[in-house]
Amino acid sequence: MGSTTKEISRFRQQLVILMKNNPNITAEHIANEIKDITADGVRYHIRHLKTRGIIIREGSTKSGKWVVLK
Repeated sequence: MGSTTKEISRFRQQLVILMKNNPNITAEHIANEIKDITADGVRYHIRHLKTRGIIIREGSTKSGKWVVLK
């Protein structure tokens, strides 16, 4: 369980870094940057980060941006 938890945490940390550096980034672009994860996998982690209050989406899906809160 430990390595899986660390791997998930690593993905989420990478997501947050990518969103800080490029607030307009899409799930597809994140998947291309990280490798080893699909766009659907990225969306799963995004949902988790949103429910934890770590990130929010400002604006629309197409023209909005990511805001990292923590």
